Amino acid sequence: MGTLQPYRLALAGWLLLLPLLVLVYFPAFEGPFLLDDHTAVVMNSEIREVTPANVLSLFRSHRDVRALDHHPVPALTFLFDFQWAGFEPWAYRISNLLLHWLTAGAALWLLLWAAPLLLPTTSNTSAAALGVVALWAFHPFATMPVAYITCRQETLMVLGSLLSLVFLAKGWEIASLLAAVAAFLSKEVAVTLPFVLFALEWLKSGAGFWQTFRLRPRYFAALTIAWGFLCYWHLKGGRRSHITADGMPLAKTLDYFQAQCGVIVGYLAKFLAPLDLQFYPWVRKVGPWTDWLPQGIFLAGLFALGLWLMLRKQGRVRWMGFALLWPFFVLGPTSSFIPIPYEPAMEYRFYLPALPVFALLVWGGLAYFERRSWPDRWLYAGVAVWALALAGLSHLRARDYQSSERLYEQQVSVDPQSLFGWDALNSSYFAQGLYDKARAGAWKTIDLALVEKAPDFLGRSYHTLALMEMERKNDEAAIDFLRRAIAAADTTNAKPALAGLLMKRGEFAEAEKLVKQVLAYIPDRMDALFLDYELKLRRGDLAAAEQVLNTLERYHPGHPSIEDQQLRLLRIKSGKSTVEGLR
Repeated sequence: MGTLQPYRLALAGWLLLLPLLVLVYFPAFEGPFLLDDHTAVVMNSEIREVTPANVLSLFRSHRDVRALDHHPVPALTFLFDFQWAGFEPWAYRISNLLLHWLTAGAALWLLLWAAPLLLPTTSNTSAAALGVVALWAFHPFATMPVAYITCRQETLMVLGSLLSLVFLAKGWEIASLLAAVAAFLSKEVAVTLPFVLFALEWLKSGAGFWQTFRLRPRYFAALTIAWGFLCYWHLKGGRRSHITADGMPLAKTLDYFQAQCGVIVGYLAKFLAPLDLQFYPWVRKVGPWTDWLPQGIFLAGLFALGLWLMLRKQGRVRWMGFALLWPFFVLGPTSSFIPIPYEPAMEYRFYLPALPVFALLVWGGLAYFERRSWPDRWLYAGVAVWALALAGLSHLRARDYQSSERLYEQQVSVDPQSLFGWDALNSSYFAQGLYDKARAGAWKTIDLALVEKAPDFLGRSYHTLALMEMERKNDEAAIDFLRRAIAAADTTNAKPALAGLLMKRGEFAEAEKLVKQVLAYIPDRMDALFLDYELKLRRGDLAAAEQVLNTLERYHPGHPSIEDQQLRLLRIKSGKSTVEGLR
């Protein structure tokens, strides 16, 4: 019974954590869908119904490659969420919070297993593990995985990774392998997980490198095969070509590496002082060597220290080296194998790395207190105060997510040169009908994009200006801005709008060309399908038009416009109306 007591205390602490997390993060439940939430949930036809075809489609190349392509595990959770929540964003955030809590439970389980290897023999392992988990769960870096719905893929990747480590530590090979595969299928940043699993087994066994393989030959063989297959599956998915087709250039590898040196040091600074966080920070191209080499040397020193500690003979010191190197394994790959220039600094990327860093700080503090013969309760009191401070900051950060306008205004207040911040704020202003603000912001973004040489943001800003001209019924100016948007970034978002305006002017050939380009990229895009339907009607090809309506019904079942067009088509077929007669 005595050996179970610490686990009972840990379980009670973990259960108590859930209502505390609700208190911290509930302000974010009021927020709207943001960015990729629209493509992952609102416009994702594959999550409308639980059917074998829809479930299988989630494991194939997703039609919207920017949201859930090759991330079938989070896509499945959205599929099931939609059945009870529909288009209510608060419900998806509740699921995110529950997953964050479950991930905290997995972290607690791993820490309870590891505590005897790292802590002084006199320490309360349950209290120490709970302290680390509380700090991690309340840190503002966790706000994004809770409040940004699509960020669920990061949480699921971390959950799968932690469970895989726990199961391997316990000797449950099949469960560990399945959890690792789930992590791969949640987000491809788990590509380095096999190396972490091997390091864990190597340290746990105390054997040499080759002997470690021989201890679990079937496990590591199966893990290697799964890893190789999933790497191939991700890389053949065409995400690079699709992203560049959407007007987003890829960074060069050296540029990305140089930017990451400053970004990772920035994570550490924000980890200790989580103030002035940005939802989607804009990272500029690194200039002279002074902008990245000092940070690179510092990080190389940390990496060398961790490697040196892992190669030492003392068990506790080796595990400290593992905890120091683990963040590098997580941060090593980009968020999606794809070096996107302005996405290397998302705060959720330090979501998992923060856990071993907290463990080093808290458990290192306990070892220091033991050498000084100080009471542990002083350290635990400090951890409690730190956790309360982090919870307060996270609560304030969660309030920023109550409206997209508030979130993006906070972003540009921190970084007035943020291209993403201005672009997102312009879209928010436009959605609210604040056209003067949106127009001024769009021109400011154009000026910044020209300076930063960012054609994708240049195209987006011209598109925003075009939409405002369309609201004013100024088609000629709208067409001009849309052509500028496509010329700048070949953006698929501007093409349906331009096709619609060209159809109004009777320029059907060019409109059809644009529609085909969009549908080749996103086959279920609703506005492009309706345009395709209209073009086929005007050609008099009623059979082809009916096929497009069937496609719309399959991708977007129950949409009222589809039923209207079905009735219209019937009237045309029966001779009771013409193509122009009923629109």
